[in-house]
Amino acid sequence: MPNFFSLAFFAVVLLLAGTSRGQQAAAPDTRGLDFKEFGLLAIQDNGRRKPIDTFARQTLIQLTGRSSYTDKAGREWTPNDFLLSAVLETRDWKEEPMVLVSFGELKEQLGLEKTQRRFSFAQLSGSVELPRIANEARERKRVERPLNRLQQEALSVSDRLALFARVMDGSVLLIVPSPKKETDPWVPPEPLAMASYYNES
Repeated sequence: MPNFFSLAFFAVVLLLAGTSRGQQAAAPDTRGLDFKEFGLLAIQDNGRRKPIDTFARQTLIQLTGRSSYTDKAGREWTPNDFLLSAVLETRDWKEEPMVLVSFGELKEQLGLEKTQRRFSFAQLSGSVELPRIANEARERKRVERPLNRLQQEALSVSDRLALFARVMDGSVLLIVPSPKKETDPWVPPEPLAMASYYNES
């Protein structure tokens, strides 16, 4: 169970940060910060509890294929640094070419540069062809029909975009546990999400 005061402090940080979400301010340089304590907090992921450090690393690997990310300006981001920055919107991550698309045939279908391996959320989410192929793949899975390589890769990229969207809107940060049972669904530190668990009545 995460330390209550650490959790409460982080929740306050997120709620305060919400007042400035979307503002176009220069991203702060957080390279000198120590994310050790933040990484020790627990988060619920697919019903299982794990340290944020583990979750952040797995998330960045799923999105980019790597355990760290170097942005367009040449700055290297650790998993915890990226997760906090994306959730708090300290920079425009939608425009960073970091979503892995490695299959050449899929890139051709989507009209992407063949020699490039990573593309921005904005570029991929604007594609009409990607959701068409991914939806076709989901329908084939539903009726238990095999998928070809193109459909498998489209589904993987679609899942990466969905994960990225959840990171950026904060809904992925399930760090507030249920007051009744630890195995109950956790919620992000947002007033509406926590209302059903914690109130004064």
